Amino acid sequence: MKKKICTILSLSCIAAACVAVAGCAEKSAVDDYREKGYKISVTYDANGGKFIGTENVKIMHMYNPDDEQYIASSDGKKHISLVDPTTLTSSTNASEKITLTKTEHSLAGWYKTRELMKDESGAVVDENGKACGVVATGETGNTVTVKASKGVVVATGGFAANVELRSAYNTQWADLGDSIKSTNHAGATGDGIKMMQKLGADFVQMGNIQLLPLGDPVTGSLSGNIEHDVETRIFINKEGNRFVNEGGRRDDMTNALFAQTDAYMWVVMDSDTYPTGDERNNFGETANQLVEAGRAVKADTLEELAEKMNVPADTLIAAVTEFNRHAEGGDLAGTPDEFGRTLYKTPIDTAPFYAAARIPTVHHTMGGVRINVNAQVLDENGNVIPGLYAAGEVTGGIHGANRLGGNALTDTVVFGRIAGESAHYEK
Repeated sequence: MKKKICTILSLSCIAAACVAVAGCAEKSAVDDYREKGYKISVTYDANGGKFIGTENVKIMHMYNPDDEQYIASSDGKKHISLVDPTTLTSSTNASEKITLTKTEHSLAGWYKTRELMKDESGAVVDENGKACGVVATGETGNTVTVKASKGVVVATGGFAANVELRSAYNTQWADLGDSIKSTNHAGATGDGIKMMQKLGADFVQMGNIQLLPLGDPVTGSLSGNIEHDVETRIFINKEGNRFVNEGGRRDDMTNALFAQTDAYMWVVMDSDTYPTGDERNNFGETANQLVEAGRAVKADTLEELAEKMNVPADTLIAAVTEFNRHAEGGDLAGTPDEFGRTLYKTPIDTAPFYAAARIPTVHHTMGGVRINVNAQVLDENGNVIPGLYAAGEVTGGIHGANRLGGNALTDTVVFGRIAGESAHYEK
């Protein structure tokens, strides 16, 4: 059976594919690393030739956070490396590369993923215009080429963490600059998008950038959020007032938050879902842990809670009282409130009470490369770019202007499988 090979381009697999160190390998050093559980393989630098001068040694900087071992260039810094650059001479053959692959964990953390692909890197095509591999730039500027005989699947995610890109495409929000953080991972820098732009790929709905009003004030992450469900919590601004339908659309809630003082709010709820405080939120954090870390506040009365939130007690109490009228057992239960909210469950009336600060944060970029039902990337004329596939947040046209929570998981699984199958059967 003929072996079929495709390159799946994601941040983690690029890292695993590109961990290479140039230098002259001494047998004892290689054996030492093999004994430590590394798989050792030797390839040869395309340039070949002899080593000339210690300043020309090209050893990739690599840091393993698990073992605390360094492999780096001879730049005067104190690093541990397979070969001590100071021992090299003009007669040393420095064209060998030692590729290290730790067997028990991923190598993704050994790279700064946002530096894997610079502007000059990207997918490469053959003389027939078919995608046949990927060129990546390492941390020291070294170039690594990954070849593919069947096709390239781009699954590098969106650009929520790229301030320049999201600002350039933004048509909806007042500001998406440096002050606006992101829930997305640090590798969501749009490298795959920039790569496919150079191949003439078509892009759709790039201005559809989703924000949430639930970001951590320090990191922008969704972690630290005390809520368990929509029905039992309210949003309170710095004046102690509710200001929006907390069960509304994500974009409506975020726009309303931007209109508040400092675009800052508190999520307020009682202990119905935290009877002991040791119950965990969706990130495995307990309410007691969040309070201890200073990421939430806890109080036995609403007056005390207001003091810890630094909001007027009378307005907070009034907001909770009005909310409770529409909750179960209230005199207005089953009717919409002044903001049009209809999602209610139990009232906020059981001490202790909790509050956690939240800010607007970039969550998901719905725009991306245009694909067809086979996950093939299309060019600006609607034609298939041979050998090039895409799946996940790097694609556009799937979620529209306001993605529903959880739908991206289905998107990645369904189109990821389609892209893999399509690349596998690429002719």
